[in-house]
Amino acid sequence: MKGNQVKATTRNRFFPFVTLRVRMTRKNEKGVVLILTLAIVLILAVLVMEFRYLATIELQSATSFGEEMKAGYLSKAGISYGINMLRHDNNEFDSLSEEWAKTIEKPFSFSLGEGTVEISIVDEDSKLLFDEKMKDESGEERRMQAERLFEYLKVDTSLNSIKDKIPFVTSAELILATGPELSDYGTVMSSGLININTAKEAILKSLEIYTSLDGLAEKVLEYRETNPFKTTAEVQSGLGDNYYKPIQGLITTESHFFSIVSKAVLGDNKKTVRAVVKRDKDSIKTLYWRLER
Repeated sequence: MKGNQVKATTRNRFFPFVTLRVRMTRKNEKGVVLILTLAIVLILAVLVMEFRYLATIELQSATSFGEEMKAGYLSKAGISYGINMLRHDNNEFDSLSEEWAKTIEKPFSFSLGEGTVEISIVDEDSKLLFDEKMKDESGEERRMQAERLFEYLKVDTSLNSIKDKIPFVTSAELILATGPELSDYGTVMSSGLININTAKEAILKSLEIYTSLDGLAEKVLEYRETNPFKTTAEVQSGLGDNYYKPIQGLITTESHFFSIVSKAVLGDNKKTVRAVVKRDKDSIKTLYWRLER
């Protein structure tokens, strides 16, 4: 027994570093475990923060998408409102004194739900029609009228330069080919007859090529300022035969084609719908529809 104690004492005396290494190893293991634990906690915290951030972004995206869809529906509702306004216009003639026409200068706005809608209606029959007839021999007078209009508006483009592009599908294509000056005066969808009650001065000036007299535009503007023409017979009596007869097959007092623009705002989302409709006696048909951002 004494021999064993002597051996142990001798071993401890000559190998003290063995015991020290064991103790240090245990302490190091505890430190590594602590570091690993802290690292895992840190990783989990980062993952939780990332998950929360992504969830917030997804929620915001879903909310924004929902509001964007609502804004789109609001703009479509504005088109329906404009159609309804035209449907309740029961006059046998159309003029700038009617409710729908007042939206040209000042768009009609109203609130719907959490958003607002603004609509404007323009008479396409107040403009010059650029159709395939512009290219035919029978359309020579129409081409002359277009050239007079270009000259009055100081449009740089000539009719010959765009003739090969006719017919245009939309008025936007026409404006792109001719320039912005024609935006209120040219159309690709109309009856072909010009409503003398709603036509602008430049259009009325272009009609003067059919008469041997100047002053047609001035006489029309002066007459309709207080009393719109209700029939073409009234145009004849109001202007006289010398002005009326040369243009009698080119004008009307009733419109059938209208463009409607509806702009909706809901929060930060804005949507615009452009439509062209044809109004007959018993129905209104949508000919063109485009949703814009």
